[in-house]
Amino acid sequence: MTTAQARPSAKTRPPPRCRLSVCSGPLVTLPPEDLFGLLKDADIDAVELLGEPSCYQGQPVRQMLSDNGFAVTALTAAARLPTARDLSGSDRPARESAVNHLLRCIEFGNEVGAPILCVAPSAVGRYWFTASPEQEREWLVTGLRRVAVAAAGANMRVAIEVLNRYATPSIRTVESALQLLDDAEVDGGVVLDVFHANLEERSLAGAVRTADDRLFNVQIADNTRQGPGYGLIDFVSLAGALSDIGYAGPLALEAFPEGSEAFPSVDAAGIPEVVGYIKGYRRFFNELPIRVAPCRAL
Repeated sequence: MTTAQARPSAKTRPPPRCRLSVCSGPLVTLPPEDLFGLLKDADIDAVELLGEPSCYQGQPVRQMLSDNGFAVTALTAAARLPTARDLSGSDRPARESAVNHLLRCIEFGNEVGAPILCVAPSAVGRYWFTASPEQEREWLVTGLRRVAVAAAGANMRVAIEVLNRYATPSIRTVESALQLLDDAEVDGGVVLDVFHANLEERSLAGAVRTADDRLFNVQIADNTRQGPGYGLIDFVSLAGALSDIGYAGPLALEAFPEGSEAFPSVDAAGIPEVVGYIKGYRRFFNELPIRVAPCRAL
């Protein structure tokens, strides 16, 4: 029996319940205690942590998570240029650095209870090939296999983050990410970043249905890089597709008030602005045709 045959129909399947989360990447300049205080003030009880273990200490962060009743929905491994981490580039030290970094992320993720490791297929921002597409694919498959073995040993799942043409030369659609996982023989999934997917997919709802039960994480921003409702993306259709496939994973907010990188150096004085911005999302999500797990204010 195929997966599609085994899954209950939409009419018999119980309504999915997603969990609202916030990506810490835009807030990485905040120390952990300020980050968790911000989330608590914003009535959020889950976080997608930036995979930069040097910014955190595992045991103290785990204690803060426990003390505040927070969950970590995923760990997104940092690989943005100019960092010398690149799973698929021609620079061998950069490839090895990327793998070693991902292995450290797995150790940290295991410490803080992160179930998913989000992996970029190349250094984010390198949109050109440094070797033939076939050679880069081979390097990517090799590195991904090493990481997947370690992740499985730590009870974590690997998810390929699908990026747009200005951020990577390859793996720009859900279909290409699934093919990569199959080629690498990795039992992993996909991260659908709505901002990136809006540039590459013919249909966001179609991309969701293509990913199906291999959709592990959804990162939310409108096409303007601001929050949902501040652009042109049809989130009602997107939520409907998520409901159709029974998606019950995280909806991780990765949005900025004024577009890309509007929170590059938030300090304590800027926290109230961020809190207000995040709280403004809540009604929007509650009105979508998908259930969002209740947090403190609901």
